[in-house]
Amino acid sequence: MMGLAAALSGVLAACSEKTAGSTFETENSVATVVVLHADGTPAAYSHVQVCEKDAFVNFLGTGLSDVGKSYETDDAGVLTLKDLKPGDYIVEALTNREDESILLGATKVMIPAVLPDTSIPISVQVDEPRTISGHVETDMSPAYVIVRGTRHVQAVNATGNFSMQIPQGDFEILLVYKNQVIASDSVKADEENESLVLTDTLVREFLLEDFEDSSFAWYVSYSEYATASLERVEAGEGREGMAAHFTSQNDSVGGWALMGHYLGKEVDLSALDSVSFWVRGSVDNYISFAFDVLADSTSAYTSGKSWIHIDVPSEWSRIVVTPDSLLAADSIGGNIGWDAIKDHVTNLSIFGGKDGEFWIDEIVFYGVDWE
Repeated sequence: MMGLAAALSGVLAACSEKTAGSTFETENSVATVVVLHADGTPAAYSHVQVCEKDAFVNFLGTGLSDVGKSYETDDAGVLTLKDLKPGDYIVEALTNREDESILLGATKVMIPAVLPDTSIPISVQVDEPRTISGHVETDMSPAYVIVRGTRHVQAVNATGNFSMQIPQGDFEILLVYKNQVIASDSVKADEENESLVLTDTLVREFLLEDFEDSSFAWYVSYSEYATASLERVEAGEGREGMAAHFTSQNDSVGGWALMGHYLGKEVDLSALDSVSFWVRGSVDNYISFAFDVLADSTSAYTSGKSWIHIDVPSEWSRIVVTPDSLLAADSIGGNIGWDAIKDHVTNLSIFGGKDGEFWIDEIVFYGVDWE
């Protein structure tokens, strides 16, 4: 592959490390370039894209946003590049502006700070492209596979597979969801039959409740000889906004009182990383945070829970619950263990201890989002 005989100057407008669209103040600079096919012949009337190597296209689901700079060669394969600053770029030559799906080739170039004599054209030779295929492991949809530093985007199909043309050379392949990189890998120039597996590494964050609007999504339940109440109040104690305030009294050894939330359906929490919440209060003994399965007569499983007991701090503290921190199955209180309930959880419950009160706020799930 021939690179640039000399280099250009500049950072492209409308490129950034994460998404397209940012604008940079640049000093005007001009360089004349002749674009050649892999066989050395001029790429006449070719559509050329030049972009920073670390940029990736901002794909909104309806089309490509502007990324990099677009040019078109003349009948001798010559074009003029303007408004550039030092940096590393990828130059792509395509058949024409109307059909960007046919890639003639691409090459990486490095642009130094000092421009050459612009009367001498800089030669850029592009190599023929290659095809890669792979599989994506994610439940995020729609997801797109992107070649960093180019406009090449391929939607992942319903079976999680993709196949696309990419330039020769070493390139980073990104898996993108809502313009956020959730997986990446690299391909090498000498790996002609590349088969990638891109595994989603995004830790999702789902705010279940912050009690700012109401506490109507929560119910109160208690056994015989117990009482309980729930209200939405000012969080207080140095914490802003609203919180839930739960009080309970239990006069029976086997009694209980809880505040609960129905998740709206059976939710698969197998990928759960953790749940966090803020709590303060004063209770006799401890509170219990539980993932519940409330089965009905049509269910293929039995009711049960997986829970953890938590000492309540007197001042607002953030508590993090992970699947590994939950108690092992022991059938006490219906505890059948995480593995037995994790893929069909229906409710979330917070038991109030023997008696006392606690305040709770900002319940956040990590690793899952079922809405």
